[in-house]
Amino acid sequence: MKLVEKTIGKCLRETAERYGDQTAIEFGDWTCSWADLDEVTDLLAARFYRDYGIRTGIHVGIWSLNSPAFVQACLALYKLGAVVVVFNAANSVDEMADQLTRSDTEVLFYGAGCRDSIFDEMIPRIREKAPAVRHFLHIEERESGVWLRPDSFSEESRKRLPMDQVYRTLAELPAKSPACIIFTSGTTSKPKAVVLTHYGIVNVNLHVQKCMRWTHEDKVIVAVSMYHGFGLNTGLAASAVIGMTMHLIPSFR
Repeated sequence: MKLVEKTIGKCLRETAERYGDQTAIEFGDWTCSWADLDEVTDLLAARFYRDYGIRTGIHVGIWSLNSPAFVQACLALYKLGAVVVVFNAANSVDEMADQLTRSDTEVLFYGAGCRDSIFDEMIPRIREKAPAVRHFLHIEERESGVWLRPDSFSEESRKRLPMDQVYRTLAELPAKSPACIIFTSGTTSKPKAVVLTHYGIVNVNLHVQKCMRWTHEDKVIVAVSMYHGFGLNTGLAASAVIGMTMHLIPSFR
């Protein structure tokens, strides 16, 4: 297989150009097309750049169950060249503070909670223990069924967004830039941070596509958590690279 020099953001743009009208995400009764997902993530990336100072190389965390907001935030960050750090939704306050510090995370996007944990109640204690995190931002996961679409951004608000910066970063970001950091365990008592590049993720998924004979006409049920490598890469990223529909399940037993 010939290896390609592409970022996940560029693959998403190409998928939207080829299969724009096809469904990108299903979440319950809510759906969006690849064209809409590409546009929303451009707009989100510009908002993240302007409002929170997120730039290429900055480490940005996502702490959430699977949702459209997780996908949108992750892909917008990939377009900016930010390094996405994913955290286990079952983490305790101390585990989050430790991992935020060790991963040099500067901004954390977080969801509603997991099992009996309510993240809003945990954030003040995490903030005290991880003072280097500049922003803790809720991704509005609790607003069931209300997810961003292109028309969520008014014409007036679009005029104030630095879209040129997003397009320039997307065009110039090297494929071998870091894409994400995943905490993994098994060989040590404390989970360790592992860095994956756009180049590695894209080419592994193209190889898997060839072996599994996946096409843009397939649908993948993303039941595994997207804070896990399998869900984040073989679920979310592979869908963006190949054009498969993501059918998201928040969590499973």
